Amino acid sequence: TAPSTPNAHTIGLIARVGDGIDASLRQECALLEWARGNGAWISEKIVLQPTPYGGRSFYAREQIQLGEDIACLPTSPDFVLTQASVRQDTLVGEAIKRWELVHESLESEDILALYLAAVKLGRVQTSPWRAYIEALPTHTPQVPMLWENDLIGLLPDARPAREGKLKLKESKSRCLALLASMSPIDATDGDSTGAWIEEDSAVEWALCMLRSRALREVTSLAVSGGGGGGGVLPKKVKDRFCYPVADLFDHASSPLPTPYIRLRQNHSES
Repeated sequence: TAPSTPNAHTIGLIARVGDGIDASLRQECALLEWARGNGAWISEKIVLQPTPYGGRSFYAREQIQLGEDIACLPTSPDFVLTQASVRQDTLVGEAIKRWELVHESLESEDILALYLAAVKLGRVQTSPWRAYIEALPTHTPQVPMLWENDLIGLLPDARPAREGKLKLKESKSRCLALLASMSPIDATDGDSTGAWIEEDSAVEWALCMLRSRALREVTSLAVSGGGGGGGVLPKKVKDRFCYPVADLFDHASSPLPTPYIRLRQNHSES
């Protein structure tokens, strides 16, 4: 049963429609076991099933009432996947440190994409989020930044898609360089070309997955103000993060904001 009082700093997922979808009962997958083992409560009225685009998604297996709680998820650092989590990984974290000693600091999107790709490629052998990553769609989401230029030109405002396409290319370049630093590919290996293609596909998949699913957390930083007056000005930074379970309610490889699920954040009184 659902806890009467959610744990501190949890987010409840609340159904906004009551149309259930019949689904055959299946054995709980590793993702549900991992989520519940980390303090998540997930209603027995929903079931995780394979989807046509690969990966898994939640379906209702009985009637769900309007406003009914269907999950209560922790926001602890060992559940939510953030750039801080990735930096603590021995292999990926060290590669990031070496990169930032020479180059610019990496954004959260690059860091998360690097980690998703490293797990998908088997570079990271043990990951607390492996069950979540393996539940994600296997098909690369067809986000606008993957479109051909002539198709982008048909958009009412093509500028964001063009900028996104350029950013994707730059992010892929950084992530591929970081992957190479973690496990260089031997140029004399007859399979080296295939390995590079596999890495390129994995990084592109990871970046597009983040663009289509990851949430953003707005944080405030103090930065020095310009001009003669000096002073400190607030700066908003939107860091991406992956929220396991919460992003598996859309039945499409490129999910759009759904009207069926609402996120509600609860804070403790203390």
